[in-house]
Amino acid sequence: MIVTIQSAKRPTNVKYMEDNLFPLKPIWIVPKDCVKSYVDNGAKDIIGIDGEYPLKTKQLNHALELGEKNNEIVVTMDDDFQFCKKVFQKGDKKIAAKIPFHELILEMVDRLKSSDYNLAGISPSTNLFFKDIEIQYQWYRDWE
Repeated sequence: MIVTIQSAKRPTNVKYMEDNLFPLKPIWIVPKDCVKSYVDNGAKDIIGIDGEYPLKTKQLNHALELGEKNNEIVVTMDDDFQFCKKVFQKGDKKIAAKIPFHELILEMVDRLKSSDYNLAGISPSTNLFFKDIEIQYQWYRDWE
């Protein structure tokens, strides 16, 4: 598995992200003109990308090419990921509890490997209403 962080002009996020991903070791994919500032802020594995801003598409494509070249699953994430929560069912209640970044990533990769899918993602919403699979399926059926 390759964990990548796409970033630009926010080297001060390096410590927070690396600390919260530990023991996973991310590869920072940043504009070439920003490499030094990311290294100065503690980025351990970094790739500089040439081109004009915005570079997000190039950064993501580079991450996917790394995965293809190494036959690895690729995790791509932004540099400002703040926290993640997992929803648990306790009786008839749903409870959202914070979990470490690396736990979320490892669980998603395990689920992806045991599925027929090639893409996994997370919901950026903190609203538990949207975490209900029955609601999601109901909405989908309503749109068919």
